[in-house]
Amino acid sequence: MNTNCPKCGTNYGVTAAHVGRKFKCKSCGSALVVTEDGLDYQPSAAPAVNPHVYAEETTAVATDDRDERDDEVEARPSRGRARTPRRGGGIGDYLTFRKMIVPLVIQIIFWLGVALTVFGGLYALVNAPKNMPAQFYLITLGMIVLGPFLMRMYCELLIVMFRINDTLTDIKNELSRRP
Repeated sequence: MNTNCPKCGTNYGVTAAHVGRKFKCKSCGSALVVTEDGLDYQPSAAPAVNPHVYAEETTAVATDDRDERDDEVEARPSRGRARTPRRGGGIGDYLTFRKMIVPLVIQIIFWLGVALTVFGGLYALVNAPKNMPAQFYLITLGMIVLGPFLMRMYCELLIVMFRINDTLTDIKNELSRRP
């Protein structure tokens, strides 16, 4: 009997006595049902388990003696070795363009832009000739205050495009894992 979650591989202590029981995986949240072959995805026509009830239902361990806990499935991972999905972050992800580096570059550009606007404004204030009109000082102070804000807005707009790409990639990967 397969006692591992089909999505994340978390091992559960289910037995043949639990056939027909439904619960959510504690690790990944997948709706699972105990079948004769083991754990499987819960059919979409079946009602989802209430997450508030789930926490109470799955804390008890199923025992051989018939008591009120008999209908509950052990939702604590067993000591067995569970398969864990590979997480990204290696150099291979950068070389195959699965992980974008431009958001990091955009953050560096943001901090350089903030430093340039603040220090440039301060430099202009300190080295301004004595006969400069008051508008010059207001514009320079505005550059010091609004410069970082405008840089942040510009960089956030650029990063949003990459976050959309990351989210779409996550959705694509999730859909490809479903049976």
